[in-house]
Amino acid sequence: MEKNDHSLIDMVLKKAGDASFEKENYFDLNRITSAVLKTADEAARRLLDVSFSIVDQAGNLYYFYRMPNAILVSLTLSQKKAYTAVAMNESTINLYSKCQPGEPLFQLETFSEGKIVTFGGGIPIRINNCLVGGLGVSGAPDPKEDDSLAKYWLKHLEFEDH
Repeated sequence: MEKNDHSLIDMVLKKAGDASFEKENYFDLNRITSAVLKTADEAARRLLDVSFSIVDQAGNLYYFYRMPNAILVSLTLSQKKAYTAVAMNESTINLYSKCQPGEPLFQLETFSEGKIVTFGGGIPIRINNCLVGGLGVSGAPDPKEDDSLAKYWLKHLEFEDH
């Protein structure tokens, strides 16, 4: 090892032990729960029962809530919508048109073995222009309603940047 290699290793080790270097946790459970309860109230006002999911930037499930009468498939789909928003760094409703026959992402859902979904309800979560996670809403009869509730939820999460 050269002398410069040691200084790089020392710097990495120093940073690893530095508490100020730790990744900020944007997903505060109280903030998420407050926002999801507001959104669940809005869904009930619209006579909808849905499921809510948040994944971190690696696509791992962080938060899930199912309204009592949400359809069973909404559990899986809300998580897939959140995952898709992170994996593709785009809202799922915007992916729909790009996945039609003749378009560049045609058969994306098939190639991803069903992990990716391309209908409304999934939105990336960005803070200071940095992708930190994704959220998904599913259960409404029309994906546009899922998308509308997802936007409502994101707004009530009160992050600085979406």
